[in-house]
Amino acid sequence: VRLLYSLTDPPDVDRFIEREAIFGFDESLRWRPLEEPHHTTPTLAMVGGGSSIQPGVISRAHGGLLFLDELLRFKSPVLESLRESIESGRIE
Repeated sequence: VRLLYSLTDPPDVDRFIEREAIFGFDESLRWRPLEEPHHTTPTLAMVGGGSSIQPGVISRAHGGLLFLDELLRFKSPVLESLRESIESGRIE
């Protein structure tokens, strides 16, 4: 996983501030976020939302890495929910 970090741009201090505003201060957020969802992660947990709106895995990975190990084992609805973001390289 550390090798993946070496392939990314250096961390941006403004992104740390943005993440702390959303998620509160946490020492672990001082580094680039890394999310490694299990292939059984449901669509709602991946993209966020719900009756009490919560950020999903892709939001928590903002500015860092979203590592989808065993990509082909994720359920089709989860992959479809990520398709636009993967194709464009952006999360909107």
